[in-house]
Amino acid sequence: VFFKESRLGLIKKHEQQGDETVDFLSMSKTIASQWKTLPEEKKLPYQKIATEDLARYEADVRAYEKKKAAEQDRIAGELDDQTRRRKQEAPEEKEIRRNKQAEE
Repeated sequence: VFFKESRLGLIKKHEQQGDETVDFLSMSKTIASQWKTLPEEKKLPYQKIATEDLARYEADVRAYEKKKAAEQDRIAGELDDQTRRRKQEAPEEKEIRRNKQAEE
C-alpha cells in the first residue's frame, strides 16, 4: 500500500517536471529509502492494512482450495458412478453403446 501510494506521488511529480517516463528501478529505490526512514508510528497503518490483506488472502485461498477439492470429489464420484454402471450393463447394452460411439 505504501509503495502504491508513493509510486503515484512520484509519477505525478515526474509528470509535473515534464518527465514522460519514470525508471522503475530508481523509483523502487527511492520508495524503499522512504520506507526505511519512515518513523515506526507512520508505518503502523500500512502494516495493519498489510496484515488484514494477508489474512483475507489466506482465507480466500483456503476457500478456493476447499471448493476445488469438493469439485474434484464430485467429478471423481461421477466417474465412479459411470464406471459402476458400465460394469453392470448387460453385454448387449455394451455392444449397442460401442456401436453408437463408433458411428459418431
